[in-house]
Amino acid sequence: MSISHDKILGCFLLGACGDALGAPIETTGLPEIKARYGQNGLDHMIAHINAFGQGVDYPVGDITDDTAMSMTVLSALRKTLQQKPVTSNEFEEKLRQNLWQAYLQWGQHQDNSPEIAAKIDKNIPWPDDVKNFWFERGAGRGTIAALCQDYPGSFERPQVYEMNIRGKETKSPNAGCGGMMRIAPIAFLPLSEDKIFDIACQTAVITNGHPDAYVAAGVTALIIRHAAQGLSIQNSLEKISDLLQRFSLHPYFAQGVPASLRAIEIAQDGFQKNPNSLDHIDALPKNLGYANPFQAVPVLAQVIYAALHAEESKDTKAAMIIAVNHGGDSDSVGAIVGNILGSKHGLSAIPREWLETLRQKEDVALMAQSLADTLNPKQHTLSSKPPQP
Repeated sequence: MSISHDKILGCFLLGACGDALGAPIETTGLPEIKARYGQNGLDHMIAHINAFGQGVDYPVGDITDDTAMSMTVLSALRKTLQQKPVTSNEFEEKLRQNLWQAYLQWGQHQDNSPEIAAKIDKNIPWPDDVKNFWFERGAGRGTIAALCQDYPGSFERPQVYEMNIRGKETKSPNAGCGGMMRIAPIAFLPLSEDKIFDIACQTAVITNGHPDAYVAAGVTALIIRHAAQGLSIQNSLEKISDLLQRFSLHPYFAQGVPASLRAIEIAQDGFQKNPNSLDHIDALPKNLGYANPFQAVPVLAQVIYAALHAEESKDTKAAMIIAVNHGGDSDSVGAIVGNILGSKHGLSAIPREWLETLRQKEDVALMAQSLADTLNPKQHTLSSKPPQP
């Protein structure tokens, strides 16, 4: 079944809103968030300073690497589809090659840029629309270290490294959420759920070699897919749990499946006992046993918690506010929850004031429209102008 253009546009625009909403409070502790913005947390976009202490002021509504990397995946996917691969294996190999080169193109604007730029195949052309997202902004250390390697990671050959990135030792395997926050475009492929999960994991493992990380990316892609199909989050999680049980029999996924299943369980249980609680979404990483809330598994639990709130409350904006107000990876959780809720409800889910404030909304809308046109060329297309708030 094809996904409507409205839902594809909603996915990426609300995802970008969640990114811009959460970025200013990323790494800020919940007590400080409440002290600054009240007991219900931050509910509007504000200007902010780079989370890594570079002292760069970013304007209100600015997006980060979460949206930029999602658009990078979108461009690589679009390029692969336009190359018209004949077989499934050919599609996956071309997508892998295009993703690696697209990641490098984005990465050359980040830290360690000379090492990354040296790996770029200059004979591969890229359209101007994706170049609007290739700028320096908030790149995770693990992703940068991965892009400095001589090969893209895979299930068979995950990357091995130990590097100093921005003054901190960074070791493989990468268990961060970088593979999750960029995965949304894969959700719209007209393929079976098993194949979407597999390709999403392949997309993530290029830079995130820990099984926990790439399995969580596969789960994220399926939640977005199910939302676009109109499934409830509860039904989605039931289907995903069944799928994970099947994939747990495969050696590439066996190690990562238990962590995602536990994230689902802890998020559901926590929501039943403490719904609509900033304190509880903030505590989920600790409840899962993670000191680092930026890793994929705690991010997955926080995403599920916020999505469950959206379903119960029927209040998309309130769920997005919960998604970003905690002491962890606020912009990534906000972006992914935005992808889910935008896929479910389309453009109507986006609060008017957020869309008015969002920078690069035209760029995001045109990229999303291009993917929708590639996937569903017979559908009525919107004009070249972005949707107006």
